Amino acid sequence: MPAPDIYTAMQRGVVDGLSFPWEGLKGFRINELVNYHTEVPFYTLIFVATMSQRTYDSLSPEQQAVIDDNSGMQWAENAGAVFDRLDREGKQEAIEAGHTIREVENPLEDPDWQKPLQAGIDSYLAELEERGLPGREVYEAALDASESCASAQE
Repeated sequence: MPAPDIYTAMQRGVVDGLSFPWEGLKGFRINELVNYHTEVPFYTLIFVATMSQRTYDSLSPEQQAVIDDNSGMQWAENAGAVFDRLDREGKQEAIEAGHTIREVENPLEDPDWQKPLQAGIDSYLAELEERGLPGREVYEAALDASESCASAQE
């Protein structure tokens, strides 16, 4: 369901729950309709804007300058800071409204969450492999990269 349709669907009782980041709960006014939240670390958003080198090379120097001045690491850091702030604001709005928030730090290690989440992961990876895609290989590489990044931050 498209995010803009969720408010009306919840208001009418078509859906009674959703998986959404804090920033979306505020931005789409979902906090007005709910009183309970379960916070799990599912929403680490990745936005990527790409352009082929050939297309970039076909631009005028002025157009390239506009792209260069509005992309790269500085743009990524600014966009990340905006979403971090909006997430904090969305959660704060729920806290100030007196909502109940249950935090699940690591659902893959939480006994109530581990089994169904692992079943979902395994099912999705099997579906990818049935289509001839290297799902498990990519998943394992992502886990390794995550561990490597976590180790580098310690």
